[in-house]
Amino acid sequence: MQLKLFDTFDSKIKDFKPVNDKFVSIYVCGATPYDAPHIGHLLSMLRYDLIRRYLMFKGYNVKFVTNFTDIDDKTINKAKAEGVDFSTIVKRYIPMYVNTFENLRLHPDTKFVCVTDFIDQILAMNRILLQKGFAYEIQNDGVYFEVAKYKAYGKLAKRDLETQLAGARVDVNQLKRAPEDFVLWKFAKDDEPAWVDPVKQIPDGRPGWHLECSAMIYDQFEGATIDIHGGGSDLIFPHHECEIAQSECAFDNKLANHWLHNGLLNVKDEKMSKSLGNFFALDTYLDKYTYSEMRYYFISTHYRAPLALSDESLESAKSSLATLQNTIDRVNSQLAQENFRDGAVDSQVFAKALDGFESAMDNDIDISRGLSFVFDVASQVNSKLDESHLSQESLMEILEFFQKIDSVLAVFTLNPLVLDSELKEMLERRLKARAARDFKQADSLRKKIEARGVKIQDTKDGYDIKFA
Repeated sequence: MQLKLFDTFDSKIKDFKPVNDKFVSIYVCGATPYDAPHIGHLLSMLRYDLIRRYLMFKGYNVKFVTNFTDIDDKTINKAKAEGVDFSTIVKRYIPMYVNTFENLRLHPDTKFVCVTDFIDQILAMNRILLQKGFAYEIQNDGVYFEVAKYKAYGKLAKRDLETQLAGARVDVNQLKRAPEDFVLWKFAKDDEPAWVDPVKQIPDGRPGWHLECSAMIYDQFEGATIDIHGGGSDLIFPHHECEIAQSECAFDNKLANHWLHNGLLNVKDEKMSKSLGNFFALDTYLDKYTYSEMRYYFISTHYRAPLALSDESLESAKSSLATLQNTIDRVNSQLAQENFRDGAVDSQVFAKALDGFESAMDNDIDISRGLSFVFDVASQVNSKLDESHLSQESLMEILEFFQKIDSVLAVFTLNPLVLDSELKEMLERRLKARAARDFKQADSLRKKIEARGVKIQDTKDGYDIKFA
């Protein structure tokens, strides 16, 4: 089956064709670590993690790189307010981001890079653009990209320059040749960190926002056109537009084959943002929701769609995940009891569901439709479990199906239950006590079993168990 993705550049869903048949390169614009991560940051990263995991599901090797903008007006201003160096700020917050992403099961091979580790590459791009005539210096100010020299500027956002400039972040600087020209390198100020050009062609200073990503992409992917460049829909203009301009002018090759942009997390119809003061840290929700429930909430709607933050949507996600997890728990319960029978779920159920899941995900990552096939399997499995204990082979086949799905979703708890001999003996005694209608002994044994961290759900065939 052929994966199709919506490409912002072409404004349509088109076949995904990687530069190399079995290798996919992805770069996603990351966060500025001047404060604790809010859940808007997490939405973007987890939606691209879903896409990355699905590409792996389809057999691709994936290199996924994302950045921390560790040198920025925001990190500098925070440091000034606290009377510390900017590095103190980012060393405080970057581990918070990484730890949060780990808890949310971001793929462990995700590569995080920091802007300040690529200053030499950024300076090299400045020199190239100056030498080729696409950039110019303003004395005591900085190096700027001259947009008029790049006739294709605006091709990603597909609006004329005048329209694009309206409401965009454009420096008010009378010394620029044109209002739309954007900064590549900011010359040093007395109260700001600065770096030295090793070949002394450019005055000391620090990088401009747009150039950072271009330099890191060129370095991390060895100058090749990358397969996917992702980020929030709010980055289309000016950030990604500027990336295309400076990269293509510097290196004479296409920056990315596919431009993907995720929908944003909204609070009362406004984008969640620290600058708007309407942001919420993940910790706000962890007293009511697990990391898996939060991840499911972020990834279970289409990556291009906005997501409205509400108690209702969070509770709905929690309930949906519980439905699927309960099925897995019941299967693990029967495996732990080792009380197998001849019941089975037809293997074709899993084959058809996997085909349906892949067909849906191949259509621009249609996760809602994809999940419908998973819920259908859960429904059929539960019906069989309600009828009788199943064979060991069928139970393992069910788990194998959910393991394959979880390689994409990364939300299930799949670890099998392991009962020691004492727990098994107490469970058997309790089953016999219930059969003999000795409910006092059965209740006493339940309390002892649950004190060991095992919850019991009685069924007509016996019981289901899971670890609390």
